[in-house]
Amino acid sequence: MRVDKLISELAVIAATSKVLGLDVQRAYCASLHAVWAATGAPNGTLKVQGSNKALITDSETPSLTDADWEDITGLSQAIAGSAGSKLFNVDGIGYRFIRLYWLRTSGSLTVSSYGFSKG
Repeated sequence: MRVDKLISELAVIAATSKVLGLDVQRAYCASLHAVWAATGAPNGTLKVQGSNKALITDSETPSLTDADWEDITGLSQAIAGSAGSKLFNVDGIGYRFIRLYWLRTSGSLTVSSYGFSKG
């Protein structure tokens, strides 16, 4: 299985928000690439979360609640007002879905995210 797609291209995120999940159930590794602008003076943490819940729609986007996701240890990036990018490498995947999650402290965030998996 190979998945190489734009997960989400978001407008300004003014509050805590999530990016659509990527189904990685047949993958042994994946990566998420986030690119953000400094517009809106973003401050907070961008992190990767995983879930094993099996609810999925035809579009392969998990329809899960925030309570269904857990942070993946070591996969986070603090953002403090400047533009940047981060490539998160997820090895040894043992869960069905991964997603990016923006935990806002202040400001707003404009981010595009891309996902890729191999299995």
